[in-house]
Amino acid sequence: MIERELISAGTVTAEQLRTFEASTQAWQDDIWTAAAEDILEKHRPNLLLVHLLTLDDTNHEYGPMTNASLTAMAFLDAKVKQIVDALQRTGLSDNATLIVVSDHGFRTYTSKIQPNVLLRKNGFLSGDSDKPRGEAWAVPDGGTAMVYLTDPSRRTELVPELRAIFTGAEGISAVYEAEAFGKLGLPTPTQSDQAPDLILAAEPGYMFSSDSVGDFITNAAAAGTHGYLNTDVQMQAIFIASGAEIPQGLQLGNISNLDVAPTIAALLGIEMKGVKGHAIEQIVKGHTVR
Repeated sequence: MIERELISAGTVTAEQLRTFEASTQAWQDDIWTAAAEDILEKHRPNLLLVHLLTLDDTNHEYGPMTNASLTAMAFLDAKVKQIVDALQRTGLSDNATLIVVSDHGFRTYTSKIQPNVLLRKNGFLSGDSDKPRGEAWAVPDGGTAMVYLTDPSRRTELVPELRAIFTGAEGISAVYEAEAFGKLGLPTPTQSDQAPDLILAAEPGYMFSSDSVGDFITNAAAAGTHGYLNTDVQMQAIFIASGAEIPQGLQLGNISNLDVAPTIAALLGIEMKGVKGHAIEQIVKGHTVR
């Protein structure tokens, strides 16, 4: 329905929608914002979620707080203003709450760590680079990497060997075994069959790559990534709330991302049960939850 309305209004063509994923992220964000305006004006929803991605793409390519990054932030600020203006045009602003959040921060890196190269050099991997095989494999996630054994029955034997290989290696700030996973917010191998056997943490300026051939450390043009430990201050996300019954000038301090959804639910008068997060009291104070 929304697509038909945007086509009818001349905002976008059917052909542009068919090739939507191949277009630039900024143009996609422009169309998503136009869709948000259309939904507010014609459908007046109780809840509207808008995901804008230009800043994430830009930070990955050029790094955070670069000129390109700041330009992307200015562009997205304008998109948020379009939504605020739509709330005012429709008369919804008096009863609306606008919440702006992000899911992670960013770090700049100039070096890539290839832990699978180290596994190969120590006999844990063999085979071609496109079809490696062996006793262990590292899965990168930006500022961290998860190391998995292919035979869990050998965990007691091989985990100490793997830990010794990675401990003190360039770019790796820490190596965590299963007993530390709880503090990192992750399940242990006994709690989940998807949990790793080791977690590697990168030093600032480094990130992990999945390559299994070449050099262990490679230089790269400055770019950005996330996935570092949540204790890293640069991984902190944003949370801004404004609107109906939201106290002005209130500083919340640190909150958990797990609290965002329960807070939104409480503003809608709904209680989320069976979740780890909780509604932020300073924001939902005075709202009736059913």
